Amino acid sequence: YLSISFYGSRKMIALMPNLSPKKISKIIQVIFGINEEIVAIYEPELNYIVPLEVVLSQPQLFESRYGLVLKSSGVQPVGKVAEVKASINVSTNESKKLKLGSLGTNVEKKSPSKSNVAREDLKREFNRVVHLQEKLQLEELSRSQIEDILEHSISSNGKVDSTKLRSALVSFLPSLEKAKKAVLQRIISDITDLFDQNGDGELDVHELATALSVLWRGNERDKIQIAFKSLDFEADGTIDSERLEAYLIAFFQTCFHFGGQELMDNVKCASPELVGCAMAAQCFKTIGSATISADQFHKWLKDTL
Repeated sequence: YLSISFYGSRKMIALMPNLSPKKISKIIQVIFGINEEIVAIYEPELNYIVPLEVVLSQPQLFESRYGLVLKSSGVQPVGKVAEVKASINVSTNESKKLKLGSLGTNVEKKSPSKSNVAREDLKREFNRVVHLQEKLQLEELSRSQIEDILEHSISSNGKVDSTKLRSALVSFLPSLEKAKKAVLQRIISDITDLFDQNGDGELDVHELATALSVLWRGNERDKIQIAFKSLDFEADGTIDSERLEAYLIAFFQTCFHFGGQELMDNVKCASPELVGCAMAAQCFKTIGSATISADQFHKWLKDTL
């Protein structure tokens, strides 16, 4: 089911396998009395726009409340009409205050723009990553040692056990042997805070693999090998499309997070889910098999990008 809101009215729509984007658009148009074609949905909290084609290909990913994007009119308000009008009035009043201020009346201190604030936040997070790299010095480890840290840190439910991760880091990093427990816990907390992209307060296997890839500074081929090691539950050297999608979504969530607004602007309507799913689908279509190895993925990546 897809939860759609349009000017405060909310409806649940069942997504059936045989429905096309055109049919879904027609259904939504009839439900809300809209005369214009719907081309995408809009996630207001994260500011993501996802085409209907992607929604229908991976409906299980879309569990939030979404707004609508019309073909000509663009993004439509999710809130009630009164809330939308209030928002417009606030914007108008703020605009008037700024104009009065420029004439010397009711002068207000101008706050930093959102882009400047976002850029400063991004800079702080980059500095935190660099600080973690300096503390951990993971570059001194081999790929197999990084894989061992990953393997020893995951509990049976697929989540990272902070105690196991702390123990693994101390085992493989001599520089941390004499570190106090509070310092080690702060390191674990920083890693979790920076790379917990789904916001559940924990790291899963995909997020830890991404974290180790970023903090390790290894080459591209080795980073892919680590990612596949984290996903290859059968230990046969290959993974299926579902697992590749899960990793790529986690990876692109991190890219979007650290890439800031400029990356979001460049990819326009894309989201981490859209990019990850599309990339995995294209990869498996090109390879032409049900599973893929790390070497196959690396070759495909080099040939494609």
